[in-house]
Amino acid sequence: MKHITVMIKPASQRCGLRCKYCFYHDISQKRSAADRGLMSIETAEIIIKKTIKEAESSCCFAFQGGEPFLRGLDFYREFVQIVRRCNEKNVFVNYAIQTNGMHINEEWAKFLKDNRFLVGISLDGPAEIHNRFRVDQREKGTYKNVMAACSILNRFQVPFNILCVITAFSARRGMKLYEFYKKQGFSHLQFIPCLEPAGEVRGEHALSSADYGEFLKTIFDLWYQDFQKGKYLSIRHIDNYLSLLAGQPPELCSMKEQCSCQFALEADGSVYPCDFYMADQWMLGNILSCSFQEMAEGETAGQFISQSVIGSQCRECKWGWICRGGCRRDREQEKNIFCKSYEDFFEYSIQRLESAAAMMYGLR
Repeated sequence: MKHITVMIKPASQRCGLRCKYCFYHDISQKRSAADRGLMSIETAEIIIKKTIKEAESSCCFAFQGGEPFLRGLDFYREFVQIVRRCNEKNVFVNYAIQTNGMHINEEWAKFLKDNRFLVGISLDGPAEIHNRFRVDQREKGTYKNVMAACSILNRFQVPFNILCVITAFSARRGMKLYEFYKKQGFSHLQFIPCLEPAGEVRGEHALSSADYGEFLKTIFDLWYQDFQKGKYLSIRHIDNYLSLLAGQPPELCSMKEQCSCQFALEADGSVYPCDFYMADQWMLGNILSCSFQEMAEGETAGQFISQSVIGSQCRECKWGWICRGGCRRDREQEKNIFCKSYEDFFEYSIQRLESAAAMMYGLR
């Protein structure tokens, strides 16, 4: 494989927060063993060696959770040392880590800067929005802690992007979210629709299609106004639409029409095809006994990919060429639950999207 990305959960599902919409807590509680413990350095070394051996040109080690910082800084220091020692092929290595921001201090920040980690930090907006759902074990909001973490990362010049979960509450406050992030100087944003427990009735946090459609339009209006003024704010889904309009492949997996094996690894070495599908029935194998190639070519991986292909309704849709069907978790049935959201959004924005793509990519 030319490039391999491995998503590693070194602290399994452990996390000091009790976010009210946490999808991974739901997934882990339905497995035969919810908590897989803390990843040993021996398991990490096997992951590193197999990744570097099978990657032809580049690889990415992306750490998630739970909360990956709970594995401790010494683990990551040893991890990068093993990579350096084992990388005799001079494979290009990237690091990324997703965090709730509760454990970042100067020592962590220096390590992240020195080792070129890209950090994703969860911040759902200003205090009155963020603290509504992102709370600690005492039900206290975490806004101040996360903002302090962002300040430290900025001071140490650690690159980071913001991940914001969009709920029914925040979707109606799109302008407030955008202006807040802009005021803070956060230049890279990713808005993620709230993911409900698989197979269950959508609850209090769930987005309606109407609310999500209005959110998409509000964010785009504000983004486009700034774009026309020469002020570019990177918003991940918009960046991908512009790439598609310029004839380039999308970077977001939800825009690729079918899933691929993402190699999401639990702390015990068990491997799954996607962070959203780390359930017993989708386990591809264990890295301690299998290669990535073997797992990618296995029956479970084949079944996962074949079941993810977009249906005829998406292919025949007026906007299927740019919508691409969306994330599989949002289209467990034939049709994406946000289908109407996307239809309304593209009808509303396509001419301006095309104009922006032409300006960015020099298209005629």
